Amino acid sequence: MTGTSTHPWHTRVRRWGQTNLTEMDPVRYPRDLWRDQWRDTGIDAVIVNAGGIVAYYPTLIDGHARARYLGDRDLFGEVAADARAAGLAVVARMDSSRVGAAVATARPDWLARDADGIPYRAGDLTVTCVNSPYYTEHLPAVLSEIIAAYRPDGFADNSWAGLDRRRVCHCAHCRAGFRDTTGLALPDVVDFADATYRSWYRWNVDRRCRIWAENARVAREHGGSDCLWLGMLPASTTAQVDRFIDARALVSDARVVLVDHQFRGGRGFEDNAETGRRLTELMSAGSVLAESMAMYRAGNPVFRLAAMPAGEATLWMAAGAAGGIDPWWHHIGAVHGDRRQYDRAGRLFAWHRRNEAYLRDRTPVARVALVWSDLNAAVYGGDDAVSRTTIPADGFRRALLAARVPATPLHVDDLAEQGHRFTTVVLPQLAVLTAAQRDAVASFVAAGGNLIASGPLGALDENGEPAPAGPLAEILGTRPLGTATGATGPHTGGFEDARRHTYLERTRDWPDSAEPIWSELTGTDLIGFGGRLEHVAVRPGAHVLATAVPAFGVYPPETSWRPPVAEPALPAIVVTEGAGGRGRTVHLAADLDRCAGRNDLADHHHLLAGLVRWTLRGPEPVLLEGPGRIDLHPYRQGDHWVIHLLDAGRSEATPGTVEDLWSIGPYRLGIHDPDGALSHARGLVAGDPLVTRRDGPRLWVSIPALTGHEVIVVTPDDQESLGTGRAGCVAGSPGGK
Repeated sequence: MTGTSTHPWHTRVRRWGQTNLTEMDPVRYPRDLWRDQWRDTGIDAVIVNAGGIVAYYPTLIDGHARARYLGDRDLFGEVAADARAAGLAVVARMDSSRVGAAVATARPDWLARDADGIPYRAGDLTVTCVNSPYYTEHLPAVLSEIIAAYRPDGFADNSWAGLDRRRVCHCAHCRAGFRDTTGLALPDVVDFADATYRSWYRWNVDRRCRIWAENARVAREHGGSDCLWLGMLPASTTAQVDRFIDARALVSDARVVLVDHQFRGGRGFEDNAETGRRLTELMSAGSVLAESMAMYRAGNPVFRLAAMPAGEATLWMAAGAAGGIDPWWHHIGAVHGDRRQYDRAGRLFAWHRRNEAYLRDRTPVARVALVWSDLNAAVYGGDDAVSRTTIPADGFRRALLAARVPATPLHVDDLAEQGHRFTTVVLPQLAVLTAAQRDAVASFVAAGGNLIASGPLGALDENGEPAPAGPLAEILGTRPLGTATGATGPHTGGFEDARRHTYLERTRDWPDSAEPIWSELTGTDLIGFGGRLEHVAVRPGAHVLATAVPAFGVYPPETSWRPPVAEPALPAIVVTEGAGGRGRTVHLAADLDRCAGRNDLADHHHLLAGLVRWTLRGPEPVLLEGPGRIDLHPYRQGDHWVIHLLDAGRSEATPGTVEDLWSIGPYRLGIHDPDGALSHARGLVAGDPLVTRRDGPRLWVSIPALTGHEVIVVTPDDQESLGTGRAGCVAGSPGGK
């Protein structure tokens, strides 16, 4: 960025903008329009196409093709100069995964190839190999050329990681490199059960880490210490695993992290808040997390040139802000017939600009950690990581959201050092644990922490081989028998297929303290199940709260009755009370979390939330009373609280379709404040001071209505300390910027 500030550019960036140039844009780029858009949205940095597949400047490097209609124009240089004049940081966008036909013909040694030697294709382009001279020689030369000519502040690249893990490259570079490193030939199958494939996977993860480090070194060496190679990360853990990306290793000391997560897919808006919370937990204090947010209609189907509906764009950005993500508008192409997308970006970013002080540099408040593991997703997830690992985590997250219990995503390798922050840790289907991870789990419980685990916890080591029980043996109150019934995937049978017609039945073996677990299920001892049950033996002193009812007929109705069962009932939910100072534990032998994530049934949510609350003794830091499905994200910031409320009930089945925002309420927000320090509150979206009332150790804030989202700031001071004037209209709603 220009100006006299001595602070590095990345410490001053709060909002980002990107016009993703097409090859047609050199002959039609409207410079005045985009300069106005930068100003109107209050961005601090622009991301501008520079090179990779094609160059938008007059490159002199062989094999670096110019954009089709570039001619002798320097479009990247012109846009970068305009941005500098506007005081913006300039990040050069790269796309370094593919080449066109002419380059593929001229440089066959750059190409990724299948087992028959045929190059891998991606549409009209050919995929390059991460172990070829394209990555080791060509791309560093491109970075150096761009730095020498334009001095960008950094580089972004959303395709830097090459082929995914479902395609083995058999080019000469991969054959030789894998053999030299491991002594092995390339794997013949894509299967984590195969030892050679596992070695190949780890070899590829290491290669991506080295690409990241090497590109960062080139940027620093030629552009100075503040010239950052930023790459870009896919948002989900499974997508990162598919691309050989070890997010924890890459972002732990990064000053800026960019994430490619432009729309919510088939999940709710709260998915964006979870993405932010998960990645910021991996990052160091003061670092920046920004996310590409589509202003075009990213949904099902996708329309690259049509505007995203206003409500959809608003809730996606609001969810990102709740998770600690800085916004980044993203348009495809420089010219649009649908100009509504410009105005929507302006409204969203104007709200962010007015309230940026409350959206950074804060500490999340949560007593529950939802533990995740990319190793588990890779090894246990195998060829169906979504069903085996992602959906169970979704089930717990949705249950806790519905119960308004805040939870922090925590990488399993951070449990040893960060576990003290939490009362309870939840491990959904973490079948794969290293020896150090098993020790960390056991130590957490031994120190008085509470543990909730589902499935075969720690049954496998990092290679997918059976692991010794070790310190986990006595914790959960169960002993695995090595067998199971049921299935993990979605229901595929018809009405007459009774295999999923199973239930969980409450027992009478309940400790007195456990009664509240079933409080939302009063009136029934039976709930539908339909999932997978790991067979376990129960250790002395543990309590079986529910058993499994085996499948029986669905149709015709005359057959749909529960037959008597001669053998002992199979344990489904087992709990222990902490003896000797240890915490409470819950073992879900029944994959209720996976069922909740797959089917979104209220009974599953109630039972999961009840189990979590049973472990959470003591007052909740934040309570919310009122209607609807509200995603709650509380933070501490100095002596005050910043609490995001997101209407999570507005997630239509088809992404990209939410147009209007509805007002719902009223609400009461209760902050546990035993010292009586808090007194005033304001809503940053509605812009109004809010009525507060003290009731013992809790300050209650009255919120008349919630329109899409709200951010409540609670402080000991009067409302003037929260900023001057009204915070403005609801982001994305009528009323101006």
